Order: sequence, then C-alpha cells, then structure tokens
Amino acid sequence: MARPQLGRDLYLRGAPEGLPTIDRPVYEISLYELLTAYAEEHRRRHTQVLTIALPAFHSIDEALRHLGQFIGHVPEWRELIGFLPADLRGGVFRRSALASTFAATLELARAGRLELRQDRTFGPIYLRSPGGERSGGQSGGQSA
Repeated sequence: MARPQLGRDLYLRGAPEGLPTIDRPVYEISLYELLTAYAEEHRRRHTQVLTIALPAFHSIDEALRHLGQFIGHVPEWRELIGFLPADLRGGVFRRSALASTFAATLELARAGRLELRQDRTFGPIYLRSPGGERSGGQSGGQSA
C-alpha cells in the first residue's frame, strides 16, 4: 500500500494531446527577388490601358475648301487671321488651323488665285483676290 495509488497519486495518460503544429516556412530569397515579385503582382492588379485620343487637326484640304469660298470676293487687303474657321477650339487645334490656312494661302498664291502681302518681319499677313484695288504704292506682289 505504500506505492502510489492509480487514480489518487498517479493518473493514466489517456488519449494523446492534439497540439497544433505551426510550420514556419523559411524563405531563402534576396531583397531584389522579393521586390521584383511585389512589383509584378502590383502591376498585374493595377494594369491600366493608356488610350490616347486622336488629336483634332485642321488639314490643308479643309483650309483650301474654307478659303475657296472667299476666292474672288476679297477686293481689299484683309488679315489672314480673319479667314480662320469660326469654330476654333483653341490650343493645338487653333495653331494647326493657322498653319494649314497659311499653307493653303501659299498654294493659292502660287496658283495665282490670291495675292499675299506682309509689311514687316513677323508682322500680320494680308491677302486679297488678284486684281484688287491698288493703293498705297503696293504692287500687290507675293512677298511673305
């Protein structure tokens, strides 16, 4: 009786305990590889397609059609700016309209359908129909 008694001094083990096992993975990766993987995943999630709208430019053909309405109806010198389309939106479209209208006037002057004049360097450009009134000693030549 001097020995430990079962149930009083000594207990049986019973069913084994189900302790959870925590696996701690060990990664052997460099900082560069980690950042590359992060960047690739970020790019995949946040990819956006860049769509660039086609710019609206005024073509020389449009300028020729627009100036064609005025051929023969401009007896006096008028500034080139006055012949720009009325629906100018500003910015790049305005600059393209001015450039194409100027190129169209050069084509029409070369064909003899318009006369051009510029009084000073970087000054305004004037145009009129050929054979308009001759005033101020201007010969109506094509000096641009």
